[in-house]
Amino acid sequence: MKRPSPLRLGCIAVSLTATALGAEPEPYSGTCANGAPAHEAKYCPYFEHFNAAPGKQQLDVRIRDALRVSDSAATRAIGLVIAIDSYPNMPNSDLPAAKVDGDRLVRFLVETQKFDEVIVLRNKDATPENINYFLYKYLPNRAADFNKMARLLIAYSGHGRYGTQDGQTDVPAAFVLSPAKDPGGSEHMYRMQEFASAVEALATRYFHVLTLVNACYGGNFFTNGKAGGNPDTFVKRGSYALTAGSSDDFVLSLDPSRGSLFFDLIIEGVSNGEADPLYWEAYSVVGDDGEKVQQQGLTRTLALTTYLSSSYARITRLKSKANPGFSLSAPWIGPAQAGTALGGFFFLSDRGARGVMTAANAYGAPGSPSTPAKFGTPESSTAVAAVPTEPATPAGQAQAIERMTLPPGPVSSIPGRPDIKIFKPPDIYPIKGFDLSSADGRIDWQTFSQANSPRFIYARAAGWAGPDPTFKDRWSNAKALKMDRGAYLKYDFCLSPSDQMKRIAGIVSMDPDSLPFAIEIVHPKGESKKQLDCLNAIGMDKAKTDILDLASRVRGHYEKTPLLYGNRHNLSTFLDDRSNEFMIWLGSYGATGIKLSGRNPWTLWQYSGTLNIKGVGTKTTGEVFFGTEAQYRLFKDGQDNVALKAVD
Repeated sequence: MKRPSPLRLGCIAVSLTATALGAEPEPYSGTCANGAPAHEAKYCPYFEHFNAAPGKQQLDVRIRDALRVSDSAATRAIGLVIAIDSYPNMPNSDLPAAKVDGDRLVRFLVETQKFDEVIVLRNKDATPENINYFLYKYLPNRAADFNKMARLLIAYSGHGRYGTQDGQTDVPAAFVLSPAKDPGGSEHMYRMQEFASAVEALATRYFHVLTLVNACYGGNFFTNGKAGGNPDTFVKRGSYALTAGSSDDFVLSLDPSRGSLFFDLIIEGVSNGEADPLYWEAYSVVGDDGEKVQQQGLTRTLALTTYLSSSYARITRLKSKANPGFSLSAPWIGPAQAGTALGGFFFLSDRGARGVMTAANAYGAPGSPSTPAKFGTPESSTAVAAVPTEPATPAGQAQAIERMTLPPGPVSSIPGRPDIKIFKPPDIYPIKGFDLSSADGRIDWQTFSQANSPRFIYARAAGWAGPDPTFKDRWSNAKALKMDRGAYLKYDFCLSPSDQMKRIAGIVSMDPDSLPFAIEIVHPKGESKKQLDCLNAIGMDKAKTDILDLASRVRGHYEKTPLLYGNRHNLSTFLDDRSNEFMIWLGSYGATGIKLSGRNPWTLWQYSGTLNIKGVGTKTTGEVFFGTEAQYRLFKDGQDNVALKAVD
């Protein structure tokens, strides 16, 4: 690829970031009319949105869960948008798309993301003095006000300048400010590396910081952040940067009326949930009939990067049919802090009715612009594309439940409404474990214990073929490594409850410290002809009664309330309201499989069967416990259906 001239202009940069001084912030001396605690009155006009009474508003449960804060007064979401579309001293250099980016970002942050503060610096107001005030003074002070529990996103949208370091004509990569006359000069430039250093300083003061850079050569933003961590781990602290392209390539606007390609895809993909399909229904509410009645989602940073890369590839494929030379620089992502960024920023998302890659496909639709415009190419300004609205709430029961406030933290139902089941991202449930059987083969117990720190394991004691040959290994090693341990049996339709109880008692010894026993229920159709023949012989009604009979015998023998374990189909087939005295262990993978009918909330949730677990393998099943440490102690004690008792 031909490297651009160091003085070449024609790219816009959009950066969302944060920064701070190394020195302690000074106390504020003034308050704007809208309540913003700006140091001087001259900064007040830049607060396009300020929530002066956060404590009076309900904090979104997704934010409460991720940050583990109790109410809206304990945290803050702050945005700084720097949008430069006018370059009066450089002919043919105005950027209509940058104005669209600025307008759309403000609406997106306020209306969709529920930000508390949005500061906007446009054109002549985006001076080094103003930028430095917010980066080095205001934002550090606001971070201190919220004890490092605030979230920060800052946007720069304007020209970007390529930099060289050849020892002769060194020109630092920079964001070009509105009054600039010479793209190769030093006046009215803001160096990308200086900007990045400011971000690193702020990273230690905020819970999350995200820097989004949509600029030609925007990859020059990256400095010396250390690799490691996981941008998708939204419950941990971290600062990351995501740029629209590399350090030596252009980025494009394909339709200036929609703003930059980068921000258009981000806003569309986040607003409709398609940017993170694994988490677009991460918060699901299920009614008494087992069907979903409400869902909300998240978009995580790494998932957003993958979505952008896939969208770029889709657009390139669509555009190259008419223009074989068309290409897009791939987005870059990296840490934007000193040390390891353990976690990453997240957006609030709600799944719409659109298909995957809808935003990208729009650029290949008939009538879409056929000639790409590099950021910085003058274009006539047209109406700003509207931010997608949320889909209408379904009528009836769904509408009533939509108005319910979900409890924060790890829960499986709503107090007073055990018919309403709640499923949150597994990240929100701190007590996690695994279930193990002969299908998992040989286990490296030291690696398994040290790498995963499991709180508990469940080991299969017997299946339809008889005792599990690996049970003793699982049972003894779990105890030796001081993991909580429980056992389960696959219900056998060919044996009476009394015979199955004898089998269990002969395999699983009495241990007051073990977890409650579990009975796995699997319909034999398509699984075992012998078991299906036995089920047909006794009939469904007797099978249901016999399962409850065995559960009662288990409770009498081990003196703990057992769990009934199965997927939604098996549980709904074999259980009814008589089973509410026993606990539920639901096996349900993915957003579409999260369904549970009846009035008995889940106690354990097997959320995945394809976890890559060190020491075990790539198809390990993982579980979460529904509640708190206090509730887990009650679960171990086994005297009640702890999940139902928590809300009934």
